[in-house]
Amino acid sequence: MRRLVLAVSLGVALGTNVAAPAATRHATLRVADRSPLVLVGDAFRPDERVLVTVTTPLGPKRARVVAVDGRFRVRFLRVDASGCGAGYAARVVGDRGSSAWLVLGKTPVCVRPPR
Repeated sequence: MRRLVLAVSLGVALGTNVAAPAATRHATLRVADRSPLVLVGDAFRPDERVLVTVTTPLGPKRARVVAVDGRFRVRFLRVDASGCGAGYAARVVGDRGSSAWLVLGKTPVCVRPPR
């Protein structure tokens, strides 16, 4: 017991964390193209099923894909790069606990025309 306390104390004094596990990679999401919108995910769990949701003023657009080897690429053909149909946020949630989110831009102000 004294050796364990001494080892931890020595590790703290030297600025190292003796009990810390190896660093883990966090899932990431990035934009590969804006017209049409193409999102790329990386560092997800291998063969994880993910739900990709892009939020637009016209409602959410969703796609389900499998992250083969922890990576995926998804294209949203009906999400505009600008205007009222533009996506302004994206979120990915996997069935094994991985998740990532990304802000695509400012929320466009869209007013319906009067009737």
